[in-house]
Amino acid sequence: MFRFLATLSVLALGAGAASAAELRSGKIALHEVVRGTELTFEVESWPDDAHGVMMIIDGPGEYYAELQFKNEVPRVDLAKYGKLEDGFYDYEIRVGTSEKIKLKERVNNGRNEEREFDLASIALGSRLVLERGRIVEFEQGEEKGSEKPIEMEDVDDSDEGYKK
Repeated sequence: MFRFLATLSVLALGAGAASAAELRSGKIALHEVVRGTELTFEVESWPDDAHGVMMIIDGPGEYYAELQFKNEVPRVDLAKYGKLEDGFYDYEIRVGTSEKIKLKERVNNGRNEEREFDLASIALGSRLVLERGRIVEFEQGEEKGSEKPIEMEDVDDSDEGYKK
């Protein structure tokens, strides 16, 4: 069982890369790099003792991907893991470390072995916006909103044609 050392921190940068977010937590600092439907990261810092890297991506419809990596920084092409629909794709990266955290209470693992320590894990996350089959580029300082803007075309708001 992992305990998380830190939670996500997201800042929209947009410095030449599409949908660039800076993710920082604990010993990790990553910069999102996207091209089309591919998501990679430029690494500023990564823990030497990283292991058990997991990435979870959740999107519209039934899109869901859970990926495992040994101890490398995740790289993923969203199109390889399900049908892509326009909308929001949230992802989380969890990185296990060898750092031990003292537990407040001893934990019995069911094998009559009590533990006083657990291994630390670092979690980071962000959101991508997919439009017309590509990850949307954001300008410097522009945030990745929580709702997709609604575009309305020539709405007839008259009562004509409405039957009671």
